[in-house]
Amino acid sequence: MNEQKRNRIKNLILLVLFVAMIPLTGLAWLSYLDTSSVPEDSIFAVLYQKVTYGVSGFEIRTGNNPAAMPTQIAIKKDGVMNGVQYHEASVAVFYESIYQTMGQALEENGEFQSADTYEISQSLKLDGIYLSYEGSFPISLLSNWLGTDSDEMITTDVLWLDQEGTLYIHTMTGFQKKKTNITIEKWDIDITKLPSNICMFVADNSEFDNKIRPDTLLFDKDMLQAEQLSVSVPDFLYAQNGTSLTNLLSAFSYDLYVNRYEENQGQTMVFVEDYSTLHVSKDGTVVFSASASEGGINVSSDPEYADELTVQTDLAVSLVRDVQNSMGDTSEAMLYAISQDDEQNTSVFTFIQCVGGIPVQTDKPFAQLVIHENKLIEARFSLKLFSFTGTQTPLIPSKQAAAVSNNELFRLMIVYTQNEQMNFTAQCVYKF
Repeated sequence: MNEQKRNRIKNLILLVLFVAMIPLTGLAWLSYLDTSSVPEDSIFAVLYQKVTYGVSGFEIRTGNNPAAMPTQIAIKKDGVMNGVQYHEASVAVFYESIYQTMGQALEENGEFQSADTYEISQSLKLDGIYLSYEGSFPISLLSNWLGTDSDEMITTDVLWLDQEGTLYIHTMTGFQKKKTNITIEKWDIDITKLPSNICMFVADNSEFDNKIRPDTLLFDKDMLQAEQLSVSVPDFLYAQNGTSLTNLLSAFSYDLYVNRYEENQGQTMVFVEDYSTLHVSKDGTVVFSASASEGGINVSSDPEYADELTVQTDLAVSLVRDVQNSMGDTSEAMLYAISQDDEQNTSVFTFIQCVGGIPVQTDKPFAQLVIHENKLIEARFSLKLFSFTGTQTPLIPSKQAAAVSNNELFRLMIVYTQNEQMNFTAQCVYKF
């Protein structure tokens, strides 16, 4: 009897293991499939997308993990404004406290109407919350990052929500506004718990009237100096320099055994798949190009993710981060702009780098990706590695820089630019 029980237990264990092996085998099989081997209209395509996002570097992110964080954030409460700028950790803490409130304002129905400089100036004197981005993005995308849902496609680089519930944005044609039901009574923000500095809007001081954009932030304690950066380029063709050619190829679903040939007297290695090529150069240039739609990298077509632009952005961000990781880069890749051609069903995503929270301005974009009919067909990278030199360089105080401005259409920003010695130093610039 005891022997029979032991046999039954063994048989039961074997049965459980056999049943468990079925899904595990399926997952392993899916993880080794290339997207081209899965018919897009089949049930396997949906399962493939749900299981194997990580295989091709694709992932669905949450709304509070955006492709571009604000570079400046401020909260005005009881007439006193606190804010942070160009500091990743501090900006992240501020962002966490207010993103839901701003997201709710973006989600509310209502049409944007034009607003003149006087209207925004008066609104900025009220209490409110302010987000300023380096680039300009569709509101639908910002809303997704802020945890809500909007189908508004107007692009903006600034969000200002005042205590009366009026939401202002800034576009290429000027300021616009819409009324919302998100008033100051609905906020629950404890300023004392946030790492911040006292600041003010240009609109708060008549000394700067008509000199610079009214939403320009001026801090009591300015950034008076910033670390200088040296620059180098990753050489994926020289394995001993800390880069990983294997990881770079994997980001584009290539492997080391793919066909290859040299160009430019060995300065560029070209990897060839059936319908695409990947050019990797010693000067840090990486170019992926699909010669046909079959060679493009698929963007999810799962109906669960109906917002096509958001999913395309996720793919672009994931690919850029994979490329960064392959070259051992510690800078922050940030989405800067999206150009859309609805007739051609094409979107172009442009990325820049940030070091220590400060954007870096270069002659070529860090990355530019083209998605056509929901497939990545081209990606161009101009890869650079930045290192701190140990030298501090001075910055003009923001109030001084605002006082010498003579154009109310522009606001102050800080960026890294390259000097004559080929190093990068931070400086104040005027930006529309």
